Amino acid sequence: MAMGAAEAVGWIGTGLTALWFLSPAPTFRGIVRCKSVGTYDAMPYLMTLLQCILWLSYSMITPDRSLVFITNVLGASLELLWCLLYLRYSDQKRHMATKLLLVAILWLGATLLIQSPMESMVRMKPLKHGETTRTEFMGMLCVIANIISYAAPLGVFRQVVRTRSVDSMPLGLSVAATCSSSCWCVYAFLKSDVWVLIPNINGVFLGFVQLGLYTYYCRGPSNVDPCEGETSARGLQGASRLIP
Repeated sequence: MAMGAAEAVGWIGTGLTALWFLSPAPTFRGIVRCKSVGTYDAMPYLMTLLQCILWLSYSMITPDRSLVFITNVLGASLELLWCLLYLRYSDQKRHMATKLLLVAILWLGATLLIQSPMESMVRMKPLKHGETTRTEFMGMLCVIANIISYAAPLGVFRQVVRTRSVDSMPLGLSVAATCSSSCWCVYAFLKSDVWVLIPNINGVFLGFVQLGLYTYYCRGPSNVDPCEGETSARGLQGASRLIP
């Protein structure tokens, strides 16, 4: 019964996360139209790509995580598309290409690390049926990647307070991301997966902070330039939640 409920909630979370992965489409439509990335920051897309491929690796070595796998195949594909479009219209192509290469190196390093003797030294909790120290080590690396990227939503919070405007924090994206994190929290609880649970608890918390800021500053001025922006709205949630 719990497994059936977990799958149902997981499919809802997958749908909401898919919408979140598609959220940069209007931004990149403007970039293509203007033939320039302006001052949009590529880091949220790069970090999301890294998180997706790390969670993809986690889902491939952890039993019964097909929904996590499906979600991240979709996420990695779309994030790679956004990064390639950014590379196409960036004035600093070499710099962006270097960052993409660094993402690939970090993922390859993590993959090799779980094959090394070091992973056997890591055991954060008692292992259940089907779990290994490899799954635990990769889960820990995924959570660390989320923690490192917590600066992204915090930076957007600071911008909203400074400008007294919610242009960089669309309400629909904030609501969808918060609901998505909530679904994955329930999924992780039913699956007893602490690694999926930890980043999504943070995602729910930061999601409610976003909604509170939106409520407070929603009457502020609008300063959106279709070809420029201090940040991408994606930066708001790039690290505050699991991309599971």
